[in-house]
Amino acid sequence: MRTLVLLLLFLAACGQNEPKEKLRIGLNPWPGYLDLAVAEHEGIFAAHGFDVHIVEYTSLHDMARAYQLGQIDFMPSTLVEVLEVNQGRRSAEVIWVADASDGADVALAKDATSVADLRGKRIAYEPNSLGIFVLARMLDRAGLKVQDVDAIGMDQTEMVLAMKEGRIEAAITYPPASLSIRELPGIATVFSSAEIPDEVIDVFCVDPDILDADPTFLNRFYAVMADTAEFARRNPKTAVAHKCRQMGIEPSAWDSAAEGVRYFELKDQHEWIWGSDRIHTIHARLADVIRATCGPRRDPVRPIHAGHRFAPELIAPAAPR
Repeated sequence: MRTLVLLLLFLAACGQNEPKEKLRIGLNPWPGYLDLAVAEHEGIFAAHGFDVHIVEYTSLHDMARAYQLGQIDFMPSTLVEVLEVNQGRRSAEVIWVADASDGADVALAKDATSVADLRGKRIAYEPNSLGIFVLARMLDRAGLKVQDVDAIGMDQTEMVLAMKEGRIEAAITYPPASLSIRELPGIATVFSSAEIPDEVIDVFCVDPDILDADPTFLNRFYAVMADTAEFARRNPKTAVAHKCRQMGIEPSAWDSAAEGVRYFELKDQHEWIWGSDRIHTIHARLADVIRATCGPRRDPVRPIHAGHRFAPELIAPAAPR
């Protein structure tokens, strides 16, 4: 692994004296995205030739919309948002698989012990985003359909107050909103992404035009991620402090916020992207579920773009130590 990191750093250093490349990064306060904040705060992006401007969004749907409108160039999101973006005029290319949700995405309900108890109840979900997928999978596993509940589109930040005021009985949510909802009386977890392993993954995407214009972009970005992982290993408290500041939580709440998130590093990208159709299989599964839930689309679902630009010698698995 050490040799791989040194190679990345050497390749990235070739462009160190060039003007820094401006990069507008959208950021939602999901734990799996927050290495990007660490890299920005610690100057790691700048060290590899990126002039980063982070734009914060509380909703993945809002961030995907901003990407479509050209307001950001880099989008960390689930594959659902990638699917939605790629139906428009601007496409998004997957360059990194950040994490898998192994229980961090949840359905929290008041005075209920199972999904079956939610029949006819008001369930909040984030529209045009991962929320509809999690809702559909949850109901399907319980033998219910979306029509069997009162599904209400709602921003994550609104769900906490809506649950507190009794305007909804359940919410499809994730940290940090899920942490606040869990503090309310009578709340139970009736479903989580742990029940659908490796179906909810998060990725980093970039405008393909940027990759076409700059052949050094990927190598420099890989170096950023390798350096950020190394910084976090050596300075765990500082890295967590950056992430918690971005999420608006205290460092003491980090373990709860990050529970159920399985993180991936540079060495893991080989398994997910280069030489594997794993991400494409998951993407197709998402498209099938959303099509069945939301009805036929006006346009066919386009294939996801991922992996064909990767250099295998850069992301091959590290040699045993």
